Amino acid sequence: MFKQYFKIILRNWKKNKIYTVINIVGLAIAFSITLLISNHVITEWTMDKFHSNAGNIYRVTNQYLESKEWESLTAHLIGPYAKQEIPGIVNYTRIMPSNSYGIKNNETEEYIPIPKSLFIDENFFQMFDFPIIQGKIDSTVLNWIVVTRNYARQHFGGQNPIDKTVFIKDLDSEKDHGCVARIVAVIEDLPANSSIQSDIFIDSRVISKNRDILYWGCCSSYTYLQLASTADISVIERMIPQMIEKNNSYLKANEYRCQLQPLTDIYFHSNHLHPEAILRGQISLSLLLYGIILLILFLALGNYIMIKTAQINKNITRMGIQKCFGADNRTIRHQLSLEIGIHTLCALLLS
Repeated sequence: MFKQYFKIILRNWKKNKIYTVINIVGLAIAFSITLLISNHVITEWTMDKFHSNAGNIYRVTNQYLESKEWESLTAHLIGPYAKQEIPGIVNYTRIMPSNSYGIKNNETEEYIPIPKSLFIDENFFQMFDFPIIQGKIDSTVLNWIVVTRNYARQHFGGQNPIDKTVFIKDLDSEKDHGCVARIVAVIEDLPANSSIQSDIFIDSRVISKNRDILYWGCCSSYTYLQLASTADISVIERMIPQMIEKNNSYLKANEYRCQLQPLTDIYFHSNHLHPEAILRGQISLSLLLYGIILLILFLALGNYIMIKTAQINKNITRMGIQKCFGADNRTIRHQLSLEIGIHTLCALLLS
């Protein structure tokens, strides 16, 4: 039976080549656009959800009541003090963005700026699932650097980058004379659905030489806390200002407020915060893209139905002959369904 269906379908395709090409190409274009937009939307909606501890990781955001503005940058000291003094905090890590550092080119003796370089703590790779594929982080090594596979390929070619040394310097600071840093590990390229993006991660002790960041009022770091599954978030949010007041002499708990922002909320729910180095998006734009996907599919379906109807009207005589030879409505429906299925499959493969 299906063999006979295929023969009829192929015969129809030969008689209606233009209609067939228009149908398949039209569907293929619609599917291609839909797949491209869907890939972007899916990436946004899965942002940061690939981390195994994503449900227990929170970013500290804070507000000084005088300014009434929320900030995602916090005091550099919050992380270690919070882990030591507040129950329910399993781990912490800090990220310090900087666009002012450069790497010295040994041939030209000039400094090449490092775009989107991030200074991190050693435990960064314990909290986040960015797999190390070569080398390891050794805390005994001072001023280490971790690079992505793509960066290592671009700058070292086929050479092994592990243990190679580079000279880095803060290009905006006249007091910084630079320091030697060693590449200790290579990680996989960061996935597109990560709000943290960089090709170079530098030991935070490099920037910690600047004593200003050890000042409680210096907001220079994104602080991430990993909480125990039984931790009470509201209690921790109240305890952080109290901890800050306890450890400095000028900032009072009633002048400062903090909120713990879930890691998976950072991308879509950070519009109340100042612009930052961490990626963010707009949920309204994402929903608009969903609407565009549905509109494209609806228009493609409408176009296909109109052309298919024109073909049916053209081949009405053939269908009448089929019915004269014993074909019932069910047989004709199966034949049409199979033809539509083959059209769709061809369009998907082409897209």
